[in-house]
Amino acid sequence: MTAGQFDDDRTLPDLRVGEIRALRTFRLSEYGYLNPVGYTAAGPWRDGTNTARCLGHGHTPAEPGCGCGFYAYGTYGAACDYAEARRLLAVVACWGKVVPGTRGLRAQHARIEAVWLSGKVPRRFARRLRDRYPSVAFYRSRRLMLRQNRPTTLRSYEPEPRPRRVIQRLARQIRAGGARLGLTVAILVLCWGLMLHTLAAVALNGLWPGTFRA
Repeated sequence: MTAGQFDDDRTLPDLRVGEIRALRTFRLSEYGYLNPVGYTAAGPWRDGTNTARCLGHGHTPAEPGCGCGFYAYGTYGAACDYAEARRLLAVVACWGKVVPGTRGLRAQHARIEAVWLSGKVPRRFARRLRDRYPSVAFYRSRRLMLRQNRPTTLRSYEPEPRPRRVIQRLARQIRAGGARLGLTVAILVLCWGLMLHTLAAVALNGLWPGTFRA
């Protein structure tokens, strides 16, 4: 991660709530709070509007060249830099003072709009999370969440390398067809076993004629 990925020394004008949608992930606490993955001193995000503060300087986040503000990614592939994104992915609305970068942005204000939870997240954690964030829409389908809460594309974002997109698409197809693939492998193994059994029977019958006569 480099500074240019979230800071290109330009600042967008103040924006309305929800005008920029971006992606990020969180660490889910056992009490149902969404904590930042990197800068943990800031504490958990709250339901509704979150406003960033710059503790080291007196300026208003997000300031070009400083690194303050709420971080979010422009694409799903970029958000997957964090392993937590494979269990929990959030769509956040960003507004106020916004600094765009090549992979994402930093914003003065942010609000969690939607959260996808994988099936690996225990149900008790999911229930606590819904209690803590009543205004957030929760999904068990990541694809549906991204379709209904499509991230905003900024001109500063660099396109993902094509091989990476291809690999991600293949990975999704493999996961989606995991059950079919398992069944196919099982059938192939069975057929292979039957073929070996037949060949063995033919060989034994050739060595000892009449061995396999009824």
